[in-house]
Amino acid sequence: MVTRKAAYALLFGVLLAVMSGLAPAVVPAASSSGSSYSQSGTLILAEPNCIDSFTQFLTACNPPWYYLQDMFPDNGVPTALGLVHVAVQSYWTSTNGTIWYFRVTPGMTWSDGVQANATDLSWSIQQMYSSFSWGAGSLVPYASLLRGTPQQAVVPVNSSVVEVKLTRPFSLLGSIIGSENTPNFTPYHIWKNWINATTAPGNLFGTLVGVGPYYVSNYHQGDQQLVMLPNPYPTPWGSPANGGHPYFKQIVTELVPSSASLADLLLSGQIDAAPVAPSDVAGLLSNQNIKIATASGTGLWYIEFPATHYPYNMTAFRHALAYAINTQTLVKSALAGYGTTANAAFIPSTSPEFNSSVPTYSYNMSTAQQLLTSIGFKMGSGGFYTLPNGTAFQPPIYVPAEQTPIVLAGTLVVQELQQAGIDAQLRPIAGATMASVWYKGVNMYFENQNFGYPNSELLTDGSFYSYFLASGPEPGQQPFASASTGSEYNSTVAALEASTNPQQTTTYEKNIQGLLASYLPSIPLFYPDFIWAYNSQKVAGWPQSPGSFELPGLVWNLTALATIRPANLSTAATTTVASSTPTSSSTDSYLVAGAAAVVVVAVVAAVAATVLRKKPKT
Repeated sequence: MVTRKAAYALLFGVLLAVMSGLAPAVVPAASSSGSSYSQSGTLILAEPNCIDSFTQFLTACNPPWYYLQDMFPDNGVPTALGLVHVAVQSYWTSTNGTIWYFRVTPGMTWSDGVQANATDLSWSIQQMYSSFSWGAGSLVPYASLLRGTPQQAVVPVNSSVVEVKLTRPFSLLGSIIGSENTPNFTPYHIWKNWINATTAPGNLFGTLVGVGPYYVSNYHQGDQQLVMLPNPYPTPWGSPANGGHPYFKQIVTELVPSSASLADLLLSGQIDAAPVAPSDVAGLLSNQNIKIATASGTGLWYIEFPATHYPYNMTAFRHALAYAINTQTLVKSALAGYGTTANAAFIPSTSPEFNSSVPTYSYNMSTAQQLLTSIGFKMGSGGFYTLPNGTAFQPPIYVPAEQTPIVLAGTLVVQELQQAGIDAQLRPIAGATMASVWYKGVNMYFENQNFGYPNSELLTDGSFYSYFLASGPEPGQQPFASASTGSEYNSTVAALEASTNPQQTTTYEKNIQGLLASYLPSIPLFYPDFIWAYNSQKVAGWPQSPGSFELPGLVWNLTALATIRPANLSTAATTTVASSTPTSSSTDSYLVAGAAAVVVVAVVAAVAATVLRKKPKT
């Protein structure tokens, strides 16, 4: 389990950003033989200024993920309504579960004109099974299951399907490769020239070749604007009415100091749209031109803590924390009602495999205090508990300063813990510096993961607790209170991975939820709704619930991004161009001429002792 989590996290994005960013995109001239389409105007968005890197394993900020996953789409996105296929159209397994197949979404072309295909996908998965001096691939823990080397076991079947051959059944491989846990489809023809097994990539600013409806153009570190230009080639996410292309000529994101200013920018007309805090919704709706689009999210915010350190390694203390925090108040106040309270199973209650019989921890201050007393905590003269030896206990709780609702939630949690007698201290810090908190491995902090459907890989890779230190994964880490519980968890995970029976698999998943709910390796808090506000005088076509402009994991809904349009499109001066004709890569031996070959690359990469699945998620 240790290696798995470290690998998933640490690989999570190195591969992806390397591939895309080191060489500027070369946009070919449009072919005069293609069908015409129209583009006009500029869509102006705003985000907190936290563009620290376009390398997934380096970024500790939320905003870069919007752009990374627009250019390099997730294989699939777990949502409250089920798994949405994105770059991978589908995946399936052989009868005995030893061979997995992954089909890429048709119609994807890189913005430099090279068609995406199964060569991209197979090469990227091969990297996921490889380790480098700067980190290990997300699938390294499973390399022993391959039939031979990664190059022998991971091969294209044709231009659009890749097979992965295993020595034994592994039930989770499809959801691991084919969903959000290993995101991002990457261009082999660029990446192969830049990947370096000995040196980790830098921040990868500049122009990035993308396969989504837009790609990042010429960004420099410190710029106050980020510009995205439309992919000159049709995409599966473009508007059918516009030849598979987006409507806007460009998207400009203003990078502002904090999310607190987004509502003011919208009301003043300086921007067209932005994700907004729940507390700003009422004020925004006072302007009849401002509209709100919301959707239920599966991004779970929870409190991580040093699971192996006293007193966090005591189940009673964890239970005390859970009883002392009123999650309903957090949703009502910090989220202004735009969200859902979490449960101790670590997955949404709407998920098909949710275990409804897991323990619950309804807000109960007296129960929290009784639990603290039972493990020897003593009430001090200042009205706060001390440790059994009389030492003061003032645990800090870190929150990302740019995210107003999360800062408010952290404030409320600290107040409630103090009311229970735990002298917690709020520590808002810049999102870009949150990694320093993770690496110390001794602090409590707010973390977010997309615990959506399917959930099995997130319940088995250790994403639900913290054990990461500056020197790497903590030796002998144990998220549970006893070795026997840890052994039960590990054996259940092993049985789940080997199962080929769907009913049996669901039983194992529910058993795992029961262990997590009983021993609380972290404290689940809430699932915020997605809230975007937009100016209806300037833009039209914004999706409404149950659709969403955003998907879990800081992923723009690519279809929405490409189909929203200027409100005055019918009278706007538009530029009509001809659709470009995609070209094949000269190095791609698997591309079949004339075929709509597409590929998905679920490349998860991160630096093995650097980031431990710390992907910002909200």
